[in-house]
Amino acid sequence: MAKKRQENAIVVKSNDLVEARYDLTLTEQRVILYMVAMIEPDDVDFKTYRITVSEFVEIMGIDEKTAYNQIRQVTNSLREKALNIYNPQEDSFLNVGWLSSSKYFKGKGYVELRFDPALKFYLLGLKQRFTSYKFTAVARLNSSYSIRIYELLKQYHKIGVRNFTTKELRSILGIEDKEYPLYANFKAKVILVAQSELAKSTDLSFTFEETKSGRKVTGIEFTITVKQPIEAKTAPATELINVTPAKERPVAEIASEITALVDLLPLEHRGKKTLIDTITTSCKKHCNEYVAYNIRYANANCKEKTKYRSYLNKALKENWGESLREDVEAAKIQATVKKQEVKKKEDTDRHDKELYDRAIEYIGKLKAKDKKKLEAEALASFTPDMQAKYKAGDFFVVKGVKGVMEGIVMERLAGYEKKDK
Repeated sequence: MAKKRQENAIVVKSNDLVEARYDLTLTEQRVILYMVAMIEPDDVDFKTYRITVSEFVEIMGIDEKTAYNQIRQVTNSLREKALNIYNPQEDSFLNVGWLSSSKYFKGKGYVELRFDPALKFYLLGLKQRFTSYKFTAVARLNSSYSIRIYELLKQYHKIGVRNFTTKELRSILGIEDKEYPLYANFKAKVILVAQSELAKSTDLSFTFEETKSGRKVTGIEFTITVKQPIEAKTAPATELINVTPAKERPVAEIASEITALVDLLPLEHRGKKTLIDTITTSCKKHCNEYVAYNIRYANANCKEKTKYRSYLNKALKENWGESLREDVEAAKIQATVKKQEVKKKEDTDRHDKELYDRAIEYIGKLKAKDKKKLEAEALASFTPDMQAKYKAGDFFVVKGVKGVMEGIVMERLAGYEKKDK
């Protein structure tokens, strides 16, 4: 895949595959995604996908000198890696390997790989319940967990929010109990790393809130922001839930929205036709955010599972999700204000540090007579007793005078900055 082709390559996966349980290294993850991006929309069967050494070096970020050995290691390890895919319609788990074969051509500079045939249903001819994104969106991510979290949030980017229990998220990411056993470690090594990498290198960013049972964190709610709108500009989030289209929207136009909304339902209800029909009817009349907030409200507040259908129906009719929307918007505003305050403090600290460094440099370049003048100016603010101690070389007083000298220069430099403005 040439560089230009890489830029246009699209990764398309079924949502069940996006949510599958597996654990791949960063390099293994990149190889799989590179192969997925080589699939053509009209393919009815898997092909043999050839990847050259130069492509490996470019997309995997590996050393060209050791590329051959690393390619063999990665392709061999991928043959041994398996994934578990849950099918909510069948209530079944498929345990399958990624590759059916890998063929390394010694001395020819390429390797040929084939997906396991059991993955056809999850990668070929997808018309609904799928997630797609540009290969380049994740090519610069340096954590395999960041790639997985990007996919999971991309699946819900039109909804704007996604919830996981910590147990569920760890399972999807393939993190065993012995890895990051403390939530603080899991948060630092997985969530915060992904938050930083996505904000820096992709079209998505996110904030998150923790759900607790007592003092233990048991769940995470991700709020998703699309940095560069993928579709036509929409109204601000604060208006979306109350927007009703001028006329009903055709199902064909909102199929992907309906799919994402159905995925918000509790697992045991996702395959129920009556609920899918309810969501479809509501989505035709209202925007997807309206439906999403009411589903989330029902998920959080319906205590009797057998009455979930009627509870959700009433929530959608009477817009019970409005209160949840208000809480979310208030939290977003609070988070924005806090972020602005933190940034302001960081900017102030950075400016003060730069001013201090410039003051030190300025004093260091002063001629002896000018430095004496500055010293005398600083000493004038001390009592005669302290001045005597300074002349005697008292360590603490000398240090204090030095600090005052630096402060005088910093004030002057700051004054010059204001004049320049």
